[in-house]
Amino acid sequence: MPPYEEIDFKAPEGSAAQAFDRIWITDVKRTAILSTASRLFNENGVDTTTLDEIASQIGATTGALYHYIGGKETLVTQCYLRASNCRSS
Repeated sequence: MPPYEEIDFKAPEGSAAQAFDRIWITDVKRTAILSTASRLFNENGVDTTTLDEIASQIGATTGALYHYIGGKETLVTQCYLRASNCRSS
């Protein structure tokens, strides 16, 4: 297993007009889900972290996680891909 490295994820930047842009809002929500899930997976492990735990940390429902990302397997994959893309930048 590679050594743990903390990654600083920044929220998408934008103007007040973007508050009504559905694509931008979706990206912000996905960013919140992925950054929270990544942190919890790193702190507690993938197997012991539940979708309910992730949802409660961001004030969402498990259904919202399924809507914006998918199931736990997809969430883990998305977190991995997101971390890989950040490291290669």
